[in-house]
Amino acid sequence: MLSSPPPQAGSSLFRSTLTVPPEGEVWSADTPVKAGSDAAPTSLQPGLPVFIRVGDAVLGLRLVLALAVDGKPAPLTFSADPEPSTLRRITVTHGAASGRGRATLVVWCRVAEGLDEASFAAFRGTFSKAPVSADLRDYQMVASVPGLKEQMRITFSIKSGRPIDMAGLEPDALLGINGEDVGKAMLEDFGAQ
Repeated sequence: MLSSPPPQAGSSLFRSTLTVPPEGEVWSADTPVKAGSDAAPTSLQPGLPVFIRVGDAVLGLRLVLALAVDGKPAPLTFSADPEPSTLRRITVTHGAASGRGRATLVVWCRVAEGLDEASFAAFRGTFSKAPVSADLRDYQMVASVPGLKEQMRITFSIKSGRPIDMAGLEPDALLGINGEDVGKAMLEDFGAQ
């Protein structure tokens, strides 16, 4: 979950970006999509999940909440860097650098590997239909997504930049990789306790 102040002076747009490797297939729900250019990116529907597939592994992304600095829904796009680069980007554009307000992004990620075509289709279906929610009121965000065993929920203070309460995390971590809580260290790098 990210929430940030307005963009710094000198940039023309305030964006959140995920870089897609050259070999990654990108899908919007059940449809493969091709990257547009930076000048004419491919629009992705924010309510639909995005899948990045590399070989038999897949990353599923759901934008639970994506707001621009004006408080309106932020657009989601897919674009390719100009040649000779082979990188592609999935981007949420939060607004112009001169915008005032707070941008908010809540993303649910789930990964799986060892997927053949049938299990990839099943993964897409399950992930796409899962109920998710995010409620932003004043300076507090409550987000909830299904876990493998139980509902995962986080209550987050926008003012302090810290979680207030977390439940159902897998493992018991803000962001766990191979059993290690790397999320807490990341937040500490940004000054949160």
